[in-house]
Amino acid sequence: ASFRRRASAAGSAIPPRAPDGHGPRSPHETGAAGSVGAPMERATSRSIHEVLAEDGEQLREIVRNEPRAHLAQAAAWAMANRMEVGPLETEALLARLGAATAEEVDLISTILWALALDREGYPVSRVLPFLRHPSTAIRAAAVRSIGTFDLSEATLALVEVAEGDPSPENRAEAIAFLSLRLDPSDAVDRVGRALAREREPAVLGGWVTLLGRHARSTSAAAELLWTTVLDDRTTLSVRCAAAESLAARDPRDARRIDQEIGLPQAVRTSARPFVQQ
Repeated sequence: ASFRRRASAAGSAIPPRAPDGHGPRSPHETGAAGSVGAPMERATSRSIHEVLAEDGEQLREIVRNEPRAHLAQAAAWAMANRMEVGPLETEALLARLGAATAEEVDLISTILWALALDREGYPVSRVLPFLRHPSTAIRAAAVRSIGTFDLSEATLALVEVAEGDPSPENRAEAIAFLSLRLDPSDAVDRVGRALAREREPAVLGGWVTLLGRHARSTSAAAELLWTTVLDDRTTLSVRCAAAESLAARDPRDARRIDQEIGLPQAVRTSARPFVQQ
């Protein structure tokens, strides 16, 4: 079920902070140097509150020219939370993004989030390189930023992340964004390769759930799901995800899985809610 929830959230607007604690951090959670968890003195806290209260023109000026990363981050945060990101804001955000250092993780992550709110002028070519950034957190922010746009270059980039990012969490998140974008034949091919080489159950579960979205439209997807359900070498949680996808497709598949004595009880239980539909 967790795989299905992750996939269903893929197309939603990026929240200021994801429910699992990932994503851009509030300026109140970053220290004076922008480091996570560093204590903030009262003066710094007041400075942040002052920034958050500024008007649009001042926010753009702070993003561009404020040397202290945590205050520039606060300005970018304010832009995004007000949903006021247009051409002028994007220009300022990109200027600061180009000047940011690799250590300014929270600032970069917040800028990437804010840029995604410019639905007309999203600078996809400027965001793509951050999918290969050394920081896992920045790569995650780039996935969430670019993942909300149904663009061909975004889809290709997300496939690269899903198949090759060092972080299992980033791979799983990219798969969730891909769940409504890959055509059936491409989905079958990529899931088949993932089943052969991916070792993280959560990532495999994401691929299987993605495949389940195509099980009604192509027999190849359903066949691969059945292969996964019946394969004793596959991790139990992944087999459960495949069983759930098949059962949701057709109550007859749900009954077959539920009645298959040779299957683990957990796999059979995954299909049971769909038996009576």
